[in-house]
Amino acid sequence: MATCSESSCPIASAAIRFLRRPATGWAALAALFGALLAATWRRWPDPLLDFGRDLYIPWMMNQGAALYRDIEHAYGPLTQHLNAALFRLFEPSVITMAAADTALAALLGILIYRIALVAAGRAAAFFCTLVYVAVFAFGSYTKITNFNFINPFSHEATHGFILCMATLHAWQMAFLRKSLKAVAFAGLFAGLCFLTRAETSLAALVLSLAGLALWTLAGRRLAAAATLFALFFILPIVGWFSYTF
Repeated sequence: MATCSESSCPIASAAIRFLRRPATGWAALAALFGALLAATWRRWPDPLLDFGRDLYIPWMMNQGAALYRDIEHAYGPLTQHLNAALFRLFEPSVITMAAADTALAALLGILIYRIALVAAGRAAAFFCTLVYVAVFAFGSYTKITNFNFINPFSHEATHGFILCMATLHAWQMAFLRKSLKAVAFAGLFAGLCFLTRAETSLAALVLSLAGLALWTLAGRRLAAAATLFALFFILPIVGWFSYTF
C-alpha cells in the first residue's frame, strides 16, 4: 500500500506540522473567534422574542424584587444572581451581558479543547474546538437569532452546560492525577450546575456517578471520593438556601 510522504503530500504534512504546534493552533482558534465576534457584532439576540427576559429579571432584582417571590422563574437561581451582580458592577445593558457571555464562550472553548486533548489528542482537540467556535458559539441560523452562546435564549442553559463540561474536565484530572482535590472540584462544579437547569444538572450528576463507579473499578477508595464529592456538591446548594432564608 502506498504511503503519503512529505514530498508527495505537502498539504497534509503541513497540516500535521501545524496541529503539532499548540501555539499556532490556539492562534488560529483565537483569530476565528475574534473574526466571528466582529462579524456578528450586536446581532446575537432577538430583542422581541425571549431574550428580553434575561435582561428584565436581573434589572428587577437590582430594583428590590426577589426571585421566586416577586418574579416568576422556572430555572435555578445561580444565573440570575450572577447577571444581577454584573448589572450592579457595570451598567444594565445588552453589551454588559454580551461581554460577560463572550468571556464565558471563550472559557468553554478552552474546556472543550482540554477535554478533547485528554480524550483523543491535539488534532481532535483543535477540530472539536474549531467546530464549536465556527458553528455554535456565534451561530444565528434561524429567524430568531438568540440560539448562540453570546446572547442566548436561556443563560441557565449556557451556564449549566459550561459547568457540566467543567465537571467532566475535573473528573478527567481526577483520574489522570489520582487526585481527590479534582474530585472535590467536580463536586463543586456539579453543585453549581444544580442551580441552573434540570437537564444540565442531570447530565453532571450522571457523569459524576459514572466517575465514582470508574474510581472504584480502578481500585481506589470509594468512600473518600464519594464523601468529598458529596460535601462539595451540597456546598453551593446550602450556601444558596442560607443566603435566601
